[in-house]
Amino acid sequence: MTDLRIETTLERNTGSDRLTIPYYTHIHCPDVVNRDPHFEVPVRAAYIGMKKTFSIEIAGFRLMTEQLSAIPAKVTKLMGGVVRGGRLPHYVFIARDAGTVYPVYTIDDVVVAPTPNGPLFEHVELAKVRERLTDYLHSIRVLGKNGRNDKLHVRGVHRRTLQLIRPKFYLKKRVPGETDFWAPVFASIDSPRIYAYAARDRREANFNEGREVLVLRDLVAKLLQRENRLTNTYDLRPDRLFPDTWHALEAHLQRCDHDLVVNGFPLPTYTTEKGNYIALEQRSDEERFSLFMGSDRDEVTEQATRDFLRRGIGL
Repeated sequence: MTDLRIETTLERNTGSDRLTIPYYTHIHCPDVVNRDPHFEVPVRAAYIGMKKTFSIEIAGFRLMTEQLSAIPAKVTKLMGGVVRGGRLPHYVFIARDAGTVYPVYTIDDVVVAPTPNGPLFEHVELAKVRERLTDYLHSIRVLGKNGRNDKLHVRGVHRRTLQLIRPKFYLKKRVPGETDFWAPVFASIDSPRIYAYAARDRREANFNEGREVLVLRDLVAKLLQRENRLTNTYDLRPDRLFPDTWHALEAHLQRCDHDLVVNGFPLPTYTTEKGNYIALEQRSDEERFSLFMGSDRDEVTEQATRDFLRRGIGL
């Protein structure tokens, strides 16, 4: 959409962060059909050499200018490039090494990722769209130095500020010979819930002092089993939890006297309020936590061993 109806006004920021965000741009875009048409986007300030520069980011796309008066025209142009069919993206995929951003739209129950001057990828599952887009970007040498060394990172798009949001964690299934499943989990901005898109709809769980992680996992697992896409419920597991999310959940778990050791790596082990077992892996390259689950210690060991083997850990 190139001729959006859009109104912009600048408001000076009087808050404590006013040195880095001196202004907010208020945007009214009545042509947007999948969001409230009112947005409040931060205008950031930085110095490049001796010159003060203003920047605005919308769904991962950034504009820069030295003149405040140029912002309305630049915002209109940027919104025109991001809005597709009256819709703002719910997600974006980011290829970090290449420095490229790919907006992802949801239309009814279909996820759509267009590419510049290239094919359009769509499916009911975000994971499948990422897989197909990844293969395409590898084939045209956008991802990785040799075409296979990079991956797409997903971010959500804030409904009001249009800034990027990191997922709180992921729900993931990786079983050799079976269909993979992968879904980012975000915190809702208009209700005390977490959510993920799975089995053709948005699935939610209310915040409950960390228990929501397992509640949402159980809900999605049952739906995938109903569609014959998941055999063992524990093959679907929470992955890459942020520290605050993990520590909130940990408060409701019972630490076992003896931890598991998988491929030479000790994994702290817990039991849940339902009597199931969880083993914890802290990612060595980032402060994120991944969980292996099972009905007993042997099943948790099997889950962790298989995943470590897939990733080449301890071999």
